[in-house]
Amino acid sequence: HHTLYLVSEDGRAAAISVDSLPEVEKFADGAPLHKVSPFEETELLAAIFSIPPRGSSPVEDKFVLTVSRMGMVKKSALAELPGPSAQIFVLAKANPADSIGWAAVTGGADEFLLVTALGMGIRFSEGEVRPMGLVAAGVNGIKLGAADYVVGVDRVTAGLEVLILAANGKAWRLAVEEFPLQGRYGQGVQICRLERAIKLIGTLSGKKTQSALVHFRQ
Repeated sequence: HHTLYLVSEDGRAAAISVDSLPEVEKFADGAPLHKVSPFEETELLAAIFSIPPRGSSPVEDKFVLTVSRMGMVKKSALAELPGPSAQIFVLAKANPADSIGWAAVTGGADEFLLVTALGMGIRFSEGEVRPMGLVAAGVNGIKLGAADYVVGVDRVTAGLEVLILAANGKAWRLAVEEFPLQGRYGQGVQICRLERAIKLIGTLSGKKTQSALVHFRQ
């Protein structure tokens, strides 16, 4: 009975009822995106999230946080999101040469970690980001160096660990507490020293007992 929101790289979104999606046992039997949503066949999704039916769970104090590749952070109230419809709406405006990379439902005071390709990371509270209308682009989350961009966004809490992976297969496992809680739009801290031409490509956060999946391009 949830409403599923599909978010494209340009910040547009579509809301569809989970009930309308076919239930299958194999990935290969799934329905093509353009047949179950208003998106075209060639469009690329950046993120998905779902929310329960209106009235079954309070949404007044809930938000959706989007983060772009260039570090723009945007917070929107869940109550402002439209229900299932055949129409596409703008969830967050993506600036030229930028694209949306992540979206997460939040409680209004969650902490997030942004990690960049060149090895910088910043941890801040979403309380630093005021709610905005749907068509806004948001505010800066991290000061990026030349040719740098965000590769990982994680909601973090004390006691968890963060796995940070580089393109050559090397990884770092760090406690959340190693990232000081800062104000939004700082340079952050240097996470690791990277070999020449090697960049970070992704992050995951969780408990030591949880498993992670790495997806290779080939």
